[in-house]
Amino acid sequence: MSLEGAMLAGCRAAPIAVVEYADFECPACGVFARDVLPAIRKRYVDSCKVLFAFRHLPVTATHPFALDAAEAAACAAREDRFWVMHDLLFDEQDGLDPISLREKARRMGLNETAFQACMDDDLMLSRIQLDAGEGITLGASGTPTLLVGTLDGGSTLRVTRRVGGALNAAELEEILDGLLRDGPPPGRE
Repeated sequence: MSLEGAMLAGCRAAPIAVVEYADFECPACGVFARDVLPAIRKRYVDSCKVLFAFRHLPVTATHPFALDAAEAAACAAREDRFWVMHDLLFDEQDGLDPISLREKARRMGLNETAFQACMDDDLMLSRIQLDAGEGITLGASGTPTLLVGTLDGGSTLRVTRRVGGALNAAELEEILDGLLRDGPPPGRE
């Protein structure tokens, strides 16, 4: 699977990658973002062992503000502030309504006029819809879903494992350590 268009953290030269399909209003995604991802970033992403990629999968049937929050993150990415907005949205999941999203953009120092124009014009909806469609095609039936595998050339993930639902840091570290130590499972290259 291609990582083009995903929001990336880490080094493209990393040997393995994790792609997360997530919904900013999903409680389990919030737990992952607050409790698991910081440890993974510190131990693997910051040291260029793992490239972490985020893709949108808003579950609008149960999360009425998920699409607006995804749009806010995508609009923040236009100013290279995706990860700041990502963290803020998950830290403050109880405030994802349009007024709260504008307040977050203001607090982050985003260009308020450009941010609001991006939100009003639905400029990022096609990117979000592409992410969601791809996630569903790849078997992401809920959020969060993690696709883990080896990285080929910095932009193509060879998926070796799909993990859905809540996952703690120790469980993900075990998966990552196994891939780093052993490489991909036989027959999966």
